[in-house]
Amino acid sequence: MAEAQRRLVAANARIGVARAAFYPRISLGLGAGYQAVEAPIVSADTGFWALGPINTIFNLFDGGGRRARLAMSRADYEELAAGYRQTVLDAFQEVEDGLSRMDALTGQDREQRIAAQAAARAEGLALERYRDGAADYLEVTT
Repeated sequence: MAEAQRRLVAANARIGVARAAFYPRISLGLGAGYQAVEAPIVSADTGFWALGPINTIFNLFDGGGRRARLAMSRADYEELAAGYRQTVLDAFQEVEDGLSRMDALTGQDREQRIAAQAAARAEGLALERYRDGAADYLEVTT
């Protein structure tokens, strides 16, 4: 059951990844350093810094690939969700079956104890009747 839940969470994350493909990706670079040809390194005019490059990537047309990947991710999620629900139902069924068997065995045990007590009482009565001479030994043995 835990494995099915982990697969469902992973499928949900894949939906998020597929949905993120609809938005532009932006990357930003940053650089800094010093350069000196003849000037002293500690002077302020020998330092430089740069911001960039800034890259923006956005696919305007991909032939419906992003939509298809999103739909496939959602379908995968729905399939795994159905499997997870079935796993949970199977687990509940197993517990219910186990409890039902335990209840049946408890009832059988109770009936066996009552029957054993009745047999012990019948044996005691038959033995007492034999000792009193009211019955023969055959009644005691059966």
